[in-house]
Amino acid sequence: MIFPARGDTSGENGFRLRCVTEDFFSPARVIKLRSGSKALLCACYDMFALRVLHSSPARLAQHVRYLDDDRARAPPSRARRVELIEAYRTLVLDHKVDMALAAVHQFEAPGRDSYWQRHGIAYASAALGGGLALGAAHFWNALPDSGASTLAAFGVGRRHLALGPHRRAHHRQPVTAKLIEGNGRKRAAALLRLYEA
Repeated sequence: MIFPARGDTSGENGFRLRCVTEDFFSPARVIKLRSGSKALLCACYDMFALRVLHSSPARLAQHVRYLDDDRARAPPSRARRVELIEAYRTLVLDHKVDMALAAVHQFEAPGRDSYWQRHGIAYASAALGGGLALGAAHFWNALPDSGASTLAAFGVGRRHLALGPHRRAHHRQPVTAKLIEGNGRKRAAALLRLYEA
């Protein structure tokens, strides 16, 4: 993870997450698909780091407080943090990434993902020039219906980037969906959805 939320590094959640330095610039984060698209692999809030394509790296580095290659108690210098966020931007641009895929930690229930959809998923699509942005998430209490809480966006225009709190969700609907039953469980264990750009 390179773009933690404040609670991930402040210690208020009982731990201080160390960001993996190599993840800011590792080409292993980009995979080429058979379609020719290049997808950026994101660990949760890393998808929000795509803001660096249209925003100052200095504004995005504030929650990078600890790095795996620096065991010091003090956060890395501001210059070091900006350098790493800049490396992330270079990675995305040099590889001509046009898709973002994120493994999202969890949501309490369907409908609790609106912020993520508007400011993470839809923003990523707009930042990538309208590319496909997808999130796979764990829903704690119940799975969403096949067309709800899609965590998918495609074709979002650049205007979305400047809308701030007025951003729309731009839900991309799946082509098809299927519930996977659990072993002896009363409720479904997973919801698989197929998307096309």
